[in-house]
Order: sequence, then structure tokens, then C-alpha cells
Amino acid sequence: MDLQLPLYAKTLLLAYDTEQRKLIRKPHLSIAVRAAILAELVETGHLTDTPTGPTVTHGSRPPDAFLAGILDDLTGSPQRSWRACVRRHRSAALKWARDDLFARGILDHHGSAATAVHEAAIRHLHGHLATVLRASPQQRVDREDSALLGLAGAARLLHRHVSLRETRLHRERIRALTDHGGTVVVEARKAIRRRRAAMVSSAIAGSHGG
Repeated sequence: MDLQLPLYAKTLLLAYDTEQRKLIRKPHLSIAVRAAILAELVETGHLTDTPTGPTVTHGSRPPDAFLAGILDDLTGSPQRSWRACVRRHRSAALKWARDDLFARGILDHHGSAATAVHEAAIRHLHGHLATVLRASPQQRVDREDSALLGLAGAARLLHRHVSLRETRLHRERIRALTDHGGTVVVEARKAIRRRRAAMVSSAIAGSHGG
């Protein structure tokens, strides 16, 4: 079974551990999922990528109330940059994406954990991403796979499917595909790096203070 899912759903499923059989909480997953939602809105024509930030395309609206709400929020703040957008309401975006996978029947409740209904399909998704990473640089990669790989690399979701050593070997390819994934993916990478640096700085300051 091949999962025909939007980018944000695939991004979230990269955090699914098929050995522990549950969705793993990752520190920067919310930014990656929020960015994937915005990238999806660009791909569907609801947002336009401009040098200064996202611009809402007036026309048809997405049927989902949450996605429509994102557009309303951006309409009310037309000068907001991509940098601000990928961090805004990221926890709500993560919760919505998770609930969307429950509604689609991809995930199911198992106590407090979220377990997969179609683990084989999730393994296929994980394997596909590893194949894209290892492919020849001359092989064409579409925008969605580029964005997915870029977000996975930024949020450190690749390490569950590709060794850390191999990830380092393919660092330049990950960077190139991140750029090909679009401005929102690049800004998500920057936002995650800044957040990670702040967390490290805070931890060092705490250890010195103790």
C-alpha cells in the first residue's frame, strides 16, 4: 500500500518508530510540520512564495477549517515573513496534523500513544526517503520529495531510517534538495537551527549556574 498523503502528513509519519510502534515526540517536529503545511498551501496555489514572505492567493479556499484559518491569519498580517510564519502556531499545527491522520485512519489511539494502522506503508515511506537520499545527483527529484527530505534533515528525522554517518556523507545533497524544496523549507531549516542553538546555549548556562 502506497500512502497518497499530503506533505505535512508524510512529514509527521517520519517520526513514527516502527519498532516501538508509536509516534515519537521530537523537539523540532512542530516546526517541520508547520512548514510542510505552508509548503502544501503553496503547492495547491493558496499561497504564493514571494521574496518578502507568503502572499495569500485570493480565490478558492481549502475545505478544511484549520487550513482556511491559516490563510485568514496571513491575510490579517500581510507583511509577515516566512521566518515568522514557520514558527507561528506550530503546536496547533502539529496537533491538527496528528488529528488528521487519525481521521484518515492512518493512525489509531492505543492508550496515550498513536499507533499505525498501516505500518507496511509507513516503512515504504521511510524506505522511499532513504532511496531519494542515496540516488545519483543527476537523478531528478520532484519538489515534494525535496521538501520532505529537507524537513526531515532539519528536524533530524532521517536518523531513524539512515545512519548518522550516511547522513553526514550526503550533507550537500540534503542542502541542495532543501533549497529545491522552496523558501519555506529553507526558512524551517534556519528556524530549527536557531532553536537548537538556543537550547544548547540555555543548557550550558544552566550547567554553569548549577
